[in-house]
Amino acid sequence: MGWFTPDWNPDGKHCYVTGGSSGLGLAVAIELVKRGANVSIVARTERTLKDALRTLETRRVSPGQKLAYYSYSLDTATGAKEALDAACAPFKGQVPDAAFLVAGASTPKFFVEMDEADLRNGMDDGYSDTLRNECLLYGTDVHIFLAGTMKTPGYEADDVLNSGEMKAKPKISVDIEGEEGYSVEGSARKMLSGVSAGQAHIAYDLNTHLFRVTTRGSAPSHNNLLTEIVLTLIGF
Repeated sequence: MGWFTPDWNPDGKHCYVTGGSSGLGLAVAIELVKRGANVSIVARTERTLKDALRTLETRRVSPGQKLAYYSYSLDTATGAKEALDAACAPFKGQVPDAAFLVAGASTPKFFVEMDEADLRNGMDDGYSDTLRNECLLYGTDVHIFLAGTMKTPGYEADDVLNSGEMKAKPKISVDIEGEEGYSVEGSARKMLSGVSAGQAHIAYDLNTHLFRVTTRGSAPSHNNLLTEIVLTLIGF
């Protein structure tokens, strides 16, 4: 999407949101429901999914919207396929119009401190640009949201690196980002704004914009050429 194409609008579309029971995933699901989408949320824990669905029901804008939850573990190909098949069933097997893959946790650390499992997880998850280039063959857009620290349930959870994300994060990251973090609601709106505008790499603030313009590789730039040039010069 660019200067001469309309913004993407989720109204009436089926949107599939992983990690949709809490944090950024739930915030994204709420925003989609408020914009008229049919929303399927997926996560592991049925109790939190039920609570999330009740929240979504209070945000619906039309009685015809289809809102549902599915309890699956998405860390295997089998679980991911079963979850997607279940979400597609109410739509006569048709795949969702958009998928927001928000499931996961942050385990910040320096590269030299990573063990084999950390490196493998990074390689498994770090394919967004490659996926985007291949999906262009099929008319499918892929976007990545470059989020800063967000105040999610996992932000200070004891099970993140056994010490909480904030305690585990390298000091230099805290110095750059600060300690406050961003709200999941604001982050969800920023993400959807970037998707609507067709941005391949969606940034939240100046720091993430600088990261975006200096590391985007083959991903397309945003439409404002002057802004892209200025940010690139600042980043270098």
